[in-house]
Amino acid sequence: MKTLGNIVFASFLLLGTAAAAWPQTHDPLNPNEIDDLRDSNQVPDQRLKLLVQFAGARLVQIAQVRSDPKIAAADRPERVHELLQDFTSIYDQLGDNLDMYRDQNADLRKPLKLIIEGDSNFQGRLRQLKESSSPEEMKQYAFILSNAIDAVHDGAAEHRKLLAEENAKPRKKK
Repeated sequence: MKTLGNIVFASFLLLGTAAAAWPQTHDPLNPNEIDDLRDSNQVPDQRLKLLVQFAGARLVQIAQVRSDPKIAAADRPERVHELLQDFTSIYDQLGDNLDMYRDQNADLRKPLKLIIEGDSNFQGRLRQLKESSSPEEMKQYAFILSNAIDAVHDGAAEHRKLLAEENAKPRKKK
């Protein structure tokens, strides 16, 4: 019986160690942003606007990181990589939310105009990052930058198509 107890104890100890070693997922949003999104869950215009703002903020942060003399030059590419991952995750959330609201038959014309403007802004900033990055920097974040560029390119085309569909829908007059 004592051996069984030791085995059970060892099993719990092993599970606890494995859980501690399990990679923690990184949330691309900070607690305030999460609260803002939670508060706007039932308001598509507001929620989609927030997601565009949060994605744009990550691109602004990238520019700040790249020019901040307080951040060691060797650390900048890694930080840019993290921010590009955050941007891409937020941009994907934007698409998921659009799909959700479209399934709910929400009127998406107004937020889609804002999203399309955001897409243009994002494309310009990502292109600028690609063009101004050194080969050494690109070694560290070329793949994630390429993914972000592709996501925005595909998203922009989808958003324009969705806006055309939304504009073609008959709407009830208030």
